[in-house]
Amino acid sequence: MKNFIKQLMDLLKIAQLKPNEVHTFQIRAGLGSYEVLIGPQKQIEVNGEIPHLIITPEGIVPTPSKAQIQKHLKGCVIIKNLVLHLKDPTGQGSELEKNGAQLLLAREKINLAGEEGARKLQELEGGGKLLTTAYQLIQQDILKALSRQS
Repeated sequence: MKNFIKQLMDLLKIAQLKPNEVHTFQIRAGLGSYEVLIGPQKQIEVNGEIPHLIITPEGIVPTPSKAQIQKHLKGCVIIKNLVLHLKDPTGQGSELEKNGAQLLLAREKINLAGEEGARKLQELEGGGKLLTTAYQLIQQDILKALSRQS
């Protein structure tokens, strides 16, 4: 996958940022609403909200499958009303800043998977997998929304 900053700058038609220039835009995309800041050293900061993410036995998804819906989301954990603040120091889209400045806060968690769901949620949150997967989903969401606008 091409790096995130390059794709963003191509879609926004930004050739080069001047020293000390910051480019900011807001976008309402398929998964949520975001404010994106692109800094002079091509670092990216994303602030926003996502209505929900679903943790399934297969992984983290923005929407459940038809089969999961038919089973009333049994075996899933629903994370609702997420607020996020993410910093990507390089803009590559592959890793987030490691200094703890990241935030992915869920206002509500609905566990329909019992003890297994609680364990999986703790594992994903503790290992940072929830944060990195959410960032990957957000990148795709932003790029898709910008592509439709072009």
